Amino acid sequence: MNDNYFVVLGDVRESRKSNDRNLLQKKLTQTMGIINQTKAYSKVFLAPFSILKGVDEVGAVLKSVTHLYQLISTIENAIYPDIMRFAVNLNRIDVGVMSKDIKMMDGPAFHEASQQLTNMKVKEKLKSRKYFSLDFNEMLPKQIELMYESLVNMVFWIKINWKEDDYKIYKYYKEVDRVSKNKIKNMEELGFILLNNKSQQAISKRFVNHGISLVLDMERNLEDVFNNSFDLVKLNNKIYS
Repeated sequence: MNDNYFVVLGDVRESRKSNDRNLLQKKLTQTMGIINQTKAYSKVFLAPFSILKGVDEVGAVLKSVTHLYQLISTIENAIYPDIMRFAVNLNRIDVGVMSKDIKMMDGPAFHEASQQLTNMKVKEKLKSRKYFSLDFNEMLPKQIELMYESLVNMVFWIKINWKEDDYKIYKYYKEVDRVSKNKIKNMEELGFILLNNKSQQAISKRFVNHGISLVLDMERNLEDVFNNSFDLVKLNNKIYS
């Protein structure tokens, strides 16, 4: 039996410089609680999200990467303006699989995911910043793996450079997508609700020029890719059969 699973580790960038570490921890705890209790995600987890090191590191173990992008982007959005890096590694877990508790588990998947986080920190010191690292250990062609990794990094980079008003518009439209396409009538209404009645022209300009519409489209595509393109059982059958 090959106990290969997807280890997801998240590390808050420069957490010690956070304006309010208590608030950061509260955001993480609340968000992970919501994620862990969401019925749609329940079949994905081998071990649900948990804080591993104070407010610095979180982790989960997944049976597949279905919903992976929703999971990491939900956490990322919740802790704004703080920033989190994520590493995902598909490999063996040798210890504690039956416990369903990430704190009781160990194996190459954890060691390699941790190294991926370390590599991102080292590269950042060399002015090469990344927020997402993906390693399926040759269970996908490397070119495809790098393409998905690059797309997630591009989306994260755009969002990290947004102002608070940009995030307000983005989060509102994410909710519109989730609930109803017709929740708001026009940009002018959105400006009145969120941004102190700024003009429709100002809202429309921000929506396009700040990459909000692009990010929303790319996130829909990323969600579709991870929801439909990967399955741990299929990967294992392909490699080990």
